[in-house]
Amino acid sequence: IAEYRELIQKTSPRTIAAAALALGSRPDVTSDLEQIHVPTLCIAGSDDEISPPAEMLVWSAELPRGRFVEIPSAGHMSPVEQPESFAAAVNTWAEESELI
Repeated sequence: IAEYRELIQKTSPRTIAAAALALGSRPDVTSDLEQIHVPTLCIAGSDDEISPPAEMLVWSAELPRGRFVEIPSAGHMSPVEQPESFAAAVNTWAEESELI
């Protein structure tokens, strides 16, 4: 946490503002999910308030080859908060999808 706090505190306000503007201007492409025909893994931390598990579950259901995994005891940064669980989920999905 301290490492990420330091990284955020070192980031210039201009950079943060530019990132916020870019995120805010992204088009909503959720209506196009059914056109994605590659294996797709949707991951959400159980405590993620930015991309909540319920939303990721819906997205994965709309993807023809989608799968959803919820990472327990994690928020929006599940790869950092629960790296072992995150890696296991990705590895299992990749093996079952015959990607590795």
